[in-house]
Amino acid sequence: MRKLIIIHVLLSLLLFNACSGNSRNPKEKNSSIRNIPVSEEKTTAAKNTHAQATNLTYIIDSIRIKWMGFKYTNKTGVPGTFNKVTWKNLKEAKTPEKTLQGASFTINVKSLDTGNPGRNKTIIEYLFGKMMETNRIEGRIAAIEPDNALIKVALRLNNHEKIAGFRYIINENILKAKSKIDLIEDFKAAEPFYFLHTACEDKHTGKDGISKTWPDVSLEALIYFHNKSS
Repeated sequence: MRKLIIIHVLLSLLLFNACSGNSRNPKEKNSSIRNIPVSEEKTTAAKNTHAQATNLTYIIDSIRIKWMGFKYTNKTGVPGTFNKVTWKNLKEAKTPEKTLQGASFTINVKSLDTGNPGRNKTIIEYLFGKMMETNRIEGRIAAIEPDNALIKVALRLNNHEKIAGFRYIINENILKAKSKIDLIEDFKAAEPFYFLHTACEDKHTGKDGISKTWPDVSLEALIYFHNKSS
């Protein structure tokens, strides 16, 4: 069996609005938290530039999951990944999508990486550390709909499960899928989100003098694969 190089999701899944450098303790005033509903993306057919010949077998080489949280009133992005993601039941299949069918994963939240150690510590301590499940995010592929270019992923965070729809395209040897989640609406994480925002209040204050942390998170999965003749 080929070694699958796994990473970072689906998502991210997760996650996250954060600040850089040292954080300060949460307090109960001067916080600006607003729940922004996530807009639905239009259904588009998957663009598959790979030949779907029946004599080919597709094999996943690696999976990379990226997330983008947001701060300031102008919604400046804060990107991140997870470095430790354990996958089960990935398989060889006749189409790229079916390599994921029936797969599940567990994300070690302490492997969160935003490129800033202080920011990483703040997210782990004040967001995940205040949740009911503090060490991991779990997920499974719930359904794949090639005709709708849709992969449905069941994400479990803060002891709540949400089906997130990932719209995808296939180009060359990459399946690229995107989705959005809302920490408050989808995972009932208003209290942990409040702690995170308060810890980041100063660093999330923009030029307009308003401190803003957004609860919505963009997710992107990049699945790299190759094919072989059966």
